[in-house]
Parts: sequence; structure tokens; C-alpha cells
Amino acid sequence: MKMMKTTAAILPMLLLMACTGNELSYGSRTFNPTPEQRAQMMADKQMVQQQERKERAERRAERKEEMMNQAEAYQKATKGKKYIHCGYYGCY
Repeated sequence: MKMMKTTAAILPMLLLMACTGNELSYGSRTFNPTPEQRAQMMADKQMVQQQERKERAERRAERKEEMMNQAEAYQKATKGKKYIHCGYYGCY
């Protein structure tokens, strides 16, 4: 019963969204960008994407540096030992 009420509430909204098309609209107003505005929006989009790529690359570099530091610390801690075995009775 509750699912039918939810479906009855959502279905008209979906139909309305399907009828409005791809353009952004509010009531009787629609946004139809001019070619210049469209070009500016695309340029802004590309700039944001480039900035995000740069930030992701920086984060990857930081994570790689952290992993290398951990590996170096592990090698320093285990230097000179033939093996480390951790089992049921502890590490030896």
C-alpha cells in the first residue's frame, strides 16, 4: 500500500521531468545559452576538470610517498634479520 502511494507521488514528477526536455527550466522560463555562453561554460568545465586532475595527482603522489616511507621504515626495522614469523605464539 505504501509503495503504491510512493509510486503515485513519484510518477507525475517523472512525467513532468520527461516532458520538460534537456533544457533547464523553472516554470515558464527556460535557459537557452547563446553559443558564446555555451563556449564559456565548456571552458569553465575544462578548467575545473584540469584543476581536479591536478589535485588528484598531488594526492596520489602524497600517498605514494607515504607508502615508500612505510616500506623504508619496515626495511629499517627488519634489517639484519633473516625472517620474521608471526604465528600463534607470537613473532620470532
